[in-house]
Amino acid sequence: MQEIGALTTFADFGRWTPSWLGLATNQRMEKYLARFSPAKTFEELKTPFSVATTDINAGVSVYYSHGPLAPVIRASCAYPGLFVPIQYDGRTLVDGFLTAPVPIEGTLLLGADLVIAVYLEAGTVEQPRTFTDVLSRAFNILQRHSDLAWRTQADIIIEPDVKQFVWDDFTKTPEMVAAGEAAALAALPQIRAALRGEKRDSAA
Repeated sequence: MQEIGALTTFADFGRWTPSWLGLATNQRMEKYLARFSPAKTFEELKTPFSVATTDINAGVSVYYSHGPLAPVIRASCAYPGLFVPIQYDGRTLVDGFLTAPVPIEGTLLLGADLVIAVYLEAGTVEQPRTFTDVLSRAFNILQRHSDLAWRTQADIIIEPDVKQFVWDDFTKTPEMVAAGEAAALAALPQIRAALRGEKRDSAA
């Protein structure tokens, strides 16, 4: 999976098709996903899985854990302004981060007893270079100052240091994975304590 990630380019899952609803379509993501798993539905997966999306008309989170995988995963990656929203289940769906920066509720709906959340703060080191950089930076600021209720719902919060990476620099996949591994290892004492039933001191 890491090797595939390092070789990924935007063209693997996106295609520039400027329209009134977005600059690109992520239709190609369906074929891209098939490279990772032959599963077509949630029911075919070995591990329970919930996908967070946002109904852009209702302004609410919509979680999916049953039915076809491709349309809801595409919706969960349909970054507003960049990708055209996905029409599915009678809704107009976009990236779930708009209403759930860290989709804790999805794990609770699956019946999780212990929630380990991973928060990825987007990179802000470089100056914006393109329209999509500006759009991404704006949403990141909104996300940082949005409702942080999820922090009180998570038992453990892991925050890898990935601020130096930009979202589409897939060549840096090994470095990103290493950052995640380092953060996870640092959190192991907390995780072990939580598994023993010990309460954490704070949500942050």
